[in-house]
Amino acid sequence: MKKATKIDNELHIKFFVPSGEFNTTLQQVKAITGRRWDADRKIWIVPFIKNTVDYLKNIGFEIEGVPEDKPLPFVIESPRKEVDRSKLPDGLRPYQLEAVEFMEAVGWRGFISLAPRLGKTLCALCGWMLHDEFAPVLIICPASVKINWQREIYKWTKKKAHIISGTTPYPLPNVRFHIINYDILYSWVGSLPKYNYICVDENHRVSNVTMNKIVEKKTVKVPVKCTEAFRIIAKDTPHIALLSGTPATSKVYQLWVGLNILAPTEFPNEYKFKWRYCAPRHDGYGYVFDGLSNGEELHARLAKYMYRKTREEVFTDLPEESHEFVQVEIDQRAYEADLADFKRWYAKHKDVSDEELEEKLSSFASLGYSKKRTSIIEWLTDFCEGEEQIVVFAWHRDVVEDLYNAFKKKAVMMYGGMSATDKQKSIDDFNAGKKQLFIANIASAKEGITLAAASTVAYVEFPLTAGDLEQSSQRIWLPGKQQKLQYIYFCAVDLEEARIDKLRKRAKILSKVLDGKEVEIMTDRVREMLE
Repeated sequence: MKKATKIDNELHIKFFVPSGEFNTTLQQVKAITGRRWDADRKIWIVPFIKNTVDYLKNIGFEIEGVPEDKPLPFVIESPRKEVDRSKLPDGLRPYQLEAVEFMEAVGWRGFISLAPRLGKTLCALCGWMLHDEFAPVLIICPASVKINWQREIYKWTKKKAHIISGTTPYPLPNVRFHIINYDILYSWVGSLPKYNYICVDENHRVSNVTMNKIVEKKTVKVPVKCTEAFRIIAKDTPHIALLSGTPATSKVYQLWVGLNILAPTEFPNEYKFKWRYCAPRHDGYGYVFDGLSNGEELHARLAKYMYRKTREEVFTDLPEESHEFVQVEIDQRAYEADLADFKRWYAKHKDVSDEELEEKLSSFASLGYSKKRTSIIEWLTDFCEGEEQIVVFAWHRDVVEDLYNAFKKKAVMMYGGMSATDKQKSIDDFNAGKKQLFIANIASAKEGITLAAASTVAYVEFPLTAGDLEQSSQRIWLPGKQQKLQYIYFCAVDLEEARIDKLRKRAKILSKVLDGKEVEIMTDRVREMLE
């Protein structure tokens, strides 16, 4: 039993919980500002504040004496403004024209959140087609798609774009479009010209203000330089298009940076945003913002700044999909030794953030690859006896290189350290049918590229976020493709299956905010298994 009763301007708190939950619940209550213990009545007393009520509800308390909020009649606003279609290219799909009219209505300051493969690039370029005064235009994108952006710009506008390279600034040519990748953005702050229009491709790359870093054996938060650079550049830019099918890849609070850039007066404070919409809870060490609260309200507010379409909303003839976990054999004693090391680490670091836990799990999975390797290579060898092409995703570069070396005559590879030209050649050769396997690390190949020559994706290692899983999985799909899509997950242990399960369920939380769908928020199976 967990109950809080409103008495005058106070909340009186009582709880009777199983012994395993007692310390966590106690720390959650003690985290409330102004709490005090009444030893005579054996209750906790806290000031009555609306945020406190929301907090207690989020951690499972029944609230008495406080009327339930009546649901507001949330109005989903999706503004439109007609445009001069003579300035736009032929062949725009209806939803793309809607996106352009939406952006025109919001002054070209908004999210274009079309699912992967639905044509966000063209929608963004329509801003310059309608308003040549928007030049110069800056494209910020992952390094792997800079050449693709250059090609698309020429295809639709017949204008040449300059790709900015290197971390040492140099005089830029006087052209209408400049293209820069996230990795070097911080080095160019202060050296870039004033832009009237910025297109931020895969804007979830700049969705975190801080990151956790180990400094002298302590976890501290440090600024994310890429996000810091983007916010400086965008601050005085009049027109901004944020492009991503997954504007938040893992947590709801990742939406705040974009919303703050677009509407700083409406979304001025990150902490208030987290407290209102991210189901704050205290885990005994500090506040955690990994859930969703007031989702319908946030969805309605978001609709004023975001044009959103999923594949399911646009196409009624999507291909069938299958998802298969392949349980591979490993050296059980060696695996259990690694698992014991991992559990010992976890026992000493239970206060780590979800991001740190995911990173450690990734390293643990990398150790597992060596134990899965024989089974993976045997499976891929059997697959290659046919003619069908396949995309193979890993997380670590050494895994990519190992698999490539095993199938060098039939494969191309792609990873972050390759040049943009070499990456594009791998993509082109694969799509032309010259190679049967496309082997890549997820971070470099999850966004902005097409690998539709294949209909099968195999994951030998797993991504860190739900967004990475969604983005990478869609590389093999194109509108109109009817061939069945097959997804294979090589798993050595139940822990890996639980990790994929967790990523899928995080995606459901984000879907409620972005798409307004009612979904169940599931518990974190990974932490349950570790405990």
